[in-house]
Amino acid sequence: MKRLVLGFLVLMTASVGAQEAPGPVLSFERPRTNWGGVPTGADLGLTWGNTKLVFGAGYENYNVGRDWLTGDPRELLGYSPAISGVSLPNGAVSLRQFVRWDGWVSWAGAGVVGYGDLGLGNPLAGIFADRGGGTFGYGEVGLVRNGRTKNPHGVTTGPLIEFLLQGSPAVASARGTDYYKATVLSSVLLPLWDLEAPTHLFSGVWGFRANAQWIDGRSVPFPLWEETDVRGYDRLLDTKLRTVATTELRVGLPSLWGVHDVVPLVLAFAEGGWYWGYVNSATASTRSGWLASAGSGVGLSIFNVVTLNLTAALPLSDGESDLWWRFKSSLRF
Repeated sequence: MKRLVLGFLVLMTASVGAQEAPGPVLSFERPRTNWGGVPTGADLGLTWGNTKLVFGAGYENYNVGRDWLTGDPRELLGYSPAISGVSLPNGAVSLRQFVRWDGWVSWAGAGVVGYGDLGLGNPLAGIFADRGGGTFGYGEVGLVRNGRTKNPHGVTTGPLIEFLLQGSPAVASARGTDYYKATVLSSVLLPLWDLEAPTHLFSGVWGFRANAQWIDGRSVPFPLWEETDVRGYDRLLDTKLRTVATTELRVGLPSLWGVHDVVPLVLAFAEGGWYWGYVNSATASTRSGWLASAGSGVGLSIFNVVTLNLTAALPLSDGESDLWWRFKSSLRF
């Protein structure tokens, strides 16, 4: 945590002399979703110069395949009839200061997240004491290099890599949540073909990604719980270590509106990942294994900013065979 704070101070100091860009600019950061991927809120960003304020709210669902008292997984893989759903209103605000050099962008920031009863009610019994709601503050430092380019037809290609360190001590939390997280996200989109007549007609992009995340602490809060990145599994995989590698083919069909403003997509993919260690588990903290799946889907790229996908996948791990499908939205591959 000391290193995180030190990095924050160094980057904040270095950013004072950075050249500022015109602003302010309002941007869409991400949708917030509930059951079935239906948007129930959003995050927006307000950027001026090298500073960005991100704020948002929503009503989000957290599906937890865990025993409330021990934190142990009720079923190791795939579908589980014992999954418990917790729906909590969720709001957040954060401030980031950026430094840019030679194609790289670094940032330091801090934020506050509130969810459920905002820490004013009574926590429920068990190992997940904050599942009735809470608040926590955090600090973070990050580094990103975005080599993505967009051709005149609206087809995006190129590499993207991002590193993030984030942490929150118990003193910054209403319920004593205490965690740290390290994330590496990387992907590359390679052009295969691109036709125009005169608007976007037919394009093909081959994508690869490799992500890894480590999260741990004495008490990891609910809003940090995420579904596994390996499609095909209808539950959270809130483990300490999560990895995923994907290969995906995306085919863009003729534009529905404008030159490349609304483009239908067809996709096919195969992916797999390794997980280890269940967060907040009393007896299953070292359990590990592989996940893998293959599938296809349809999507709609809107203004080349957000993509709406309806995806079907077949789990390939540990004898799983139930077909899985999910509607969701994404901002990047």
